[in-house]
Amino acid sequence: MTIESILLKDYPVGHKKEGNRAYSPLFLFKCLLLQKWFRIQSDPELESQINDRQSFQAFLDISAQEASPDHSTFLAMNNFKDGIMRKDTKTAKLTEYEIERNKKISKVRYIVEQYFGLSHLHDNGQRARFTTIDKNNMDIWFRQVAFNIKRGFNIFQRVSPA
Repeated sequence: MTIESILLKDYPVGHKKEGNRAYSPLFLFKCLLLQKWFRIQSDPELESQINDRQSFQAFLDISAQEASPDHSTFLAMNNFKDGIMRKDTKTAKLTEYEIERNKKISKVRYIVEQYFGLSHLHDNGQRARFTTIDKNNMDIWFRQVAFNIKRGFNIFQRVSPA
């Protein structure tokens, strides 16, 4: 399964005869990666940077003659489904749709939340180990990488033929 196949499930490429060309979800995803990696604060600035930087164009596999997508195009990819589970309140009970939605979300969320639960349980993850934010961020990142490598190796061992 590729990143593109996962994105295509929720963001199919449109085929209109009029208007701007449709961009693949993978292309837009790569644009958003650039926006996050380079701390670009707005969609108009992202559009400008893509038009200006050869390195961005190379990463996106577009020529210097091709214009960046209009900044409003990025809005569709920035509007990811929230993934926030709903809960009952005293005045409003969950609908059947919301209950089913919560079940679907929980199947994905537990994978992500598993790291945090295990980190708190076994690795003193609720406490900062260093005195600076940068060092703590690196520590958390390395713990996550190590956890995912170990988990990936265990999964690979289970699914691969002996």
